Amino acid sequence: GYLPEALLNFLGLMGYSSPDGEEMFELDTMLRDFDVKRISTSSPVFDMDKLLWLNGEYIRADGEAQLTQRILDHVAYRRGRGLTPDPEEAEVLAWIDAHGGFEGEAVRAMVGRTIPLIQERIKTLQEYAPLARCFFATDVSGFSQEEMVPKKRNAGEVEDVLRGVIKALQTLEPWDTPSIEALLRKLCEEYTWKARELFQPVRVACTGSKISPPLFETIELLGRETTLARLEAAVEV
Repeated sequence: GYLPEALLNFLGLMGYSSPDGEEMFELDTMLRDFDVKRISTSSPVFDMDKLLWLNGEYIRADGEAQLTQRILDHVAYRRGRGLTPDPEEAEVLAWIDAHGGFEGEAVRAMVGRTIPLIQERIKTLQEYAPLARCFFATDVSGFSQEEMVPKKRNAGEVEDVLRGVIKALQTLEPWDTPSIEALLRKLCEEYTWKARELFQPVRVACTGSKISPPLFETIELLGRETTLARLEAAVEV
């Protein structure tokens, strides 16, 4: 999941420094500014943390269409090499297969819509599937009751809140991020819950995890039908 530009940039920093002190530079810039006098005689360190940071910077610098293509190419490459997908990647692959394959317009459109929600949160292409699985999985309900219950709250309180969220979302118009955020924050006031308390069970219900893309944008992208179905499943848990 490392980008070639990031790896070239990283190798260019090993035992060398650019004239202006910048840590991010393209190959053309490296060639243009190269000076043998700037080579360090001390042994370079292959710092994986530095490479990971640099790769994340390049991912965030990508345009939406470019990163969409990189992700699709990465997943397709891994399948082509016969690499065993992890569970999250398998769910993404299953969705892709069911919607026209890697060249399908529906697939490209869906991955493209997820990019603004995950681009700031991943440092390698391999991290895409675990974070974005909630948009492709048919079922995310493998979580426990404990994951949904905030500290100092109990399961009964969470069930009541989730039922209130379901009722409010059923008639919400328009179905967009600002409206979803306003509604959930209003419910925080009505139930006298802190935002992080109320958002936790909703997040787990909708995404299957405490760690997810931005909540309100995620709910908008999931759509009303999927969101309500997942909240209903969470009430049963």
